Amino acid sequence: MHVSRYIKIYPASDDPDRVLIYSTLRGAVLQVSHAVAAALLSNTLEGEERETMAQLGILVPDALAEQRQVAGYFDWANANARRNATISSAAGLSGLDAVAFTAPK
Repeated sequence: MHVSRYIKIYPASDDPDRVLIYSTLRGAVLQVSHAVAAALLSNTLEGEERETMAQLGILVPDALAEQRQVAGYFDWANANARRNATISSAAGLSGLDAVAFTAPK
């Protein structure tokens, strides 16, 4: 297993002995001890913690496959972009029915 290249680690604001691990790709957030974060980064994490991080995509079986997956998202977005660079909200984000911009000529 490999640590996803799409994670960020931040200090926990409410507990100086813990950190937040955030997966920018999957949106998963975990609060763990510094020791667990260090074990994750040194690839010595074991047991239930390792399993949980794998389920959340913080640990991935193939780093190159994950990178290709992300590249595929951009390929899809580029292939499906409208000619005038209009972006619309297909996800139905609250308060945003559509957002549009036009690229300069």
